[in-house]
This record gives sequence, structure tokens and C-alpha cells, in this order.
Amino acid sequence: RRFAWKTGTSFGFRDGWAIGFDRDYVVGVWVGNANGLGRQNLTGRRAAAPILFDVLQVLPEAQWFETPVGLKFVEVCSKSGQLAGEFCESTEQMNTQAERSARGKCDFCKHVMVCNQTNKRVHLGCEDPSKASRFSQFILGPEESFWYTRHRPSYRDPPVWRSDCAPSSEETGVKVVSPLNNAVILLAKSADAGVVLEAAVSRPDAQLYWYLNEQYLGDTTQYHQRTERLSPGDYLLTVTDSEGGRSSRRFTVE
Repeated sequence: RRFAWKTGTSFGFRDGWAIGFDRDYVVGVWVGNANGLGRQNLTGRRAAAPILFDVLQVLPEAQWFETPVGLKFVEVCSKSGQLAGEFCESTEQMNTQAERSARGKCDFCKHVMVCNQTNKRVHLGCEDPSKASRFSQFILGPEESFWYTRHRPSYRDPPVWRSDCAPSSEETGVKVVSPLNNAVILLAKSADAGVVLEAAVSRPDAQLYWYLNEQYLGDTTQYHQRTERLSPGDYLLTVTDSEGGRSSRRFTVE
């Protein structure tokens, strides 16, 4: 049975919602505790959506909506959702607004060249094309990769660069991912808790150096996360790497 639907979950897992509709019916489902107590699995997707689907399946099917004026089918990248670019190998058709066809194409799918002998990434400036293989790959920057892989574990990092081939700075830069810039972090007065500082970098062998208000905290390898017990105040977090990459975030602790 065809219908449109959307789920939602309140902060603290106190409520789970699901809404579904077609031309004839609108069905809303709320799931929660009468006392407002949150539960980990009380989400719109886990708790409310199955009930919504059961209800809609027993209702008579209605005629579907007419296609709105001004839509057209465009080819988009299956990985990024953007208009398909030159190196997008997996694509699909999407019915969307006509003016979308004027926007930029996907630049996350890139042409990759690897050395046949070492299987490491190279470019035309450091390797003979006859000694390398070429393919297309979906490549994210360090910050995008950090968040994307939390929901898409199938994502593959690109091959590491060969030592004599200098990579582009956009693919090797370090990025602070937590706290968010200008975040205000509230610490409970009775809790002996710390502030989690986290960074992301594309190179798995990278060593990062941490500074807080220009005071050196230490370095990290492989897992780029630190927990610091901080007093209330304003802070500037700066993380650098050995390649000259640098990323900063300002935040406040209250």
C-alpha cells in the first residue's frame, strides 16, 4: 500500500512519533510513557512506525497524488545525492525540481590512480601512467567521513598516498569535530565529568597535537579523542598535524 510517512523522536527518548498519509487518510501515532520517562528504544522508527504501518495496511488504498508541475527526472549520484558527476559510477533517477539541474555536480566521486607495484595512491606528477591503475571512488574529507561512517560503515577510505607523492591539502587536513564551534557546554556542579574533545583526519597514520588556549595538552595517534576536566570559561581548541594541517574551535564551559 502506497503512502507518505515521516518519523520523529523527542529529546531524551521521551516520545516517538510517526505520521502517514495519502489522499484520503492521515494517521498519527504517538508512543510514550504517561510520566514522561525516556527509554533508549522509544524512537519514532522503532516504536511508532510499525504501528503506523499496521494501521495504514488495513485502510482502503486511495488514488495517489498527481505529480506536481515543475518536476523533472535527473540523474543523481547514489552515494552523495548530488547531480551525477563525471566519476560517479553508481547513479539513479530522481524526480525533483527542474531548477536543480542548474546546480553543481557531485565532487565527492573522484578519479583515483594507484601504483601497480605498491597499490598506493599516486598522481601523474610522480608516476608513469603505464605503471598505474585507475578507478573511481567516493571520497569524503576528514570531517564528513567522521560523521558519515557512523551511519554507513561500508564506506571505504581511499588508498594511502605513496611517500614520494604529495597529496592535496583538502584530503589530508585535520578537522576538530567536537565541540562544535561556539558551543556552550553545561557541566553539572556535582559531576566530576570532563569535556570530550575529538578530531578527525584522513590519514590513519597521522599524529595530532592538541592545544587549549595555546597550552600544549599532548598528542594522539589512531584514536583522536581526549577528555579534559575544565573550569568554567572561554576556550580555544587547536589541533595540528605534522603536515602543517590545523583546525580550531572556540567553545564555552559553564
